[in-house]
Amino acid sequence: MISKTAMRVYKRLKKILIDYFGVFSHDVYTERSLKELLGTDPLNLIEFVLWCEREFNMSIPENEVKYFYTLGDIQNYILTHS
Repeated sequence: MISKTAMRVYKRLKKILIDYFGVFSHDVYTERSLKELLGTDPLNLIEFVLWCEREFNMSIPENEVKYFYTLGDIQNYILTHS
């Protein structure tokens, strides 16, 4: 079962994707590939990470971003580093 904290992080990530990237709500789930959600332009991933840094008031090192393949990957990173 997913924790309440994990669910809150997921909902905030989902809101970023919907509000700033025009992703449809039904397309967002933790196993979904970030490339599927954001497209193949690497700048979209960078912009998404910047929005996440602002939203969660944290810094995500560039060398960590290469490990973010799914929405769940970034969710887990935020949960363990915030």
